Amino acid sequence: MRRRKAYPFLSVLALAVAGWLWALAGSAAAQVSGPCTAAMNGVDVNQISTPGTALEVPYDGTIKVQVESQAPITGQTVALEFAGIRWTVWSGTSSGTSWGHTTDVAKYAKYGVGVYKVVGESTGAPACTGTAYVKVTGKSPLTTVAGIAGAVVGVIGLGLLFASVLAAVKPSGGVGGIGAGVLAGILLGASFLVLTQQFAIVYPTAMVVGGTLAVGIALGILIPVGLHAATAGGGGAAAGSVQPPR
Repeated sequence: MRRRKAYPFLSVLALAVAGWLWALAGSAAAQVSGPCTAAMNGVDVNQISTPGTALEVPYDGTIKVQVESQAPITGQTVALEFAGIRWTVWSGTSSGTSWGHTTDVAKYAKYGVGVYKVVGESTGAPACTGTAYVKVTGKSPLTTVAGIAGAVVGVIGLGLLFASVLAAVKPSGGVGGIGAGVLAGILLGASFLVLTQQFAIVYPTAMVVGGTLAVGIALGILIPVGLHAATAGGGGAAAGSVQPPR
């Protein structure tokens, strides 16, 4: 019976892991839409269209975006995107068929390194959009604000996970530590996302973020429930083996 109670949690975990793996594998390659060509530091954006082929730039370097169109351009923007959140770092207006802009990396990567998504847009008739990935290098991730914060959050998550395990194995008659386990899963998931991004292992899209946190929460529930079931079952079997005195 104890094992049957764990089946729903195992199913949730399996679905969460499957969704996470699908999110990792399903990152579509970036590309240019519209009658435009685009380059970053002289490299065609089609060649740096995935996190694995990201353009490497030093944290104290620059990124030069150059766009050419077959139609007149009226305006343009350059934005960064992280975990599905996009913010504009530069915008301007034009009257010709091309534009360029140079961005200081240090201005926008002062809190961390790793992989980032760059989005360039041109307005006109018709409009163009191009996306590419950059890998900021030159610093150890564990010396940046983001890297240190990710490591600290991970340590706190491990502490909470340990507390949830202790609560689960206590012979209190109920399942303890689920709340701490869930919080631990969230913190460990967040730590994983930050550190793998800083080390340029994983680019956190919105789907990857959701999948990672779902796996963390599922583990935070499954670990204390499974341990409580195992210890309670063992305790019950031991108690049942004691023969009354004659």
